[in-house]
Amino acid sequence: SESEGDRGLISRSIAQSNTVRLEVDNVGEEDWQVEVRAAVSYGTQEELQITWSATPAPDVTDLEDRRGVLEWVLDVPAGQAASIQLSEELSWPEGKELQ
Repeated sequence: SESEGDRGLISRSIAQSNTVRLEVDNVGEEDWQVEVRAAVSYGTQEELQITWSATPAPDVTDLEDRRGVLEWVLDVPAGQAASIQLSEELSWPEGKELQ
């Protein structure tokens, strides 16, 4: 899901929210350990505020010194599933543009 809109009473800002669910289904008859990688936004503009959260928390952040790359190591038993929920919010002052 994704949403975008204005926020604020005195100073206005623009915000964008994004939530995804990553799911791994083990349809086999053996237990597996799976590495899942995903990326979150990062920025170099001072006014850009980025917050993110993940359930469960990633095992590694900034994988191999790559900013924003997350990794989970999941044990997925035979016939079961594992899921990750990843949310991020970006906000910046009104009138500014993302570059």
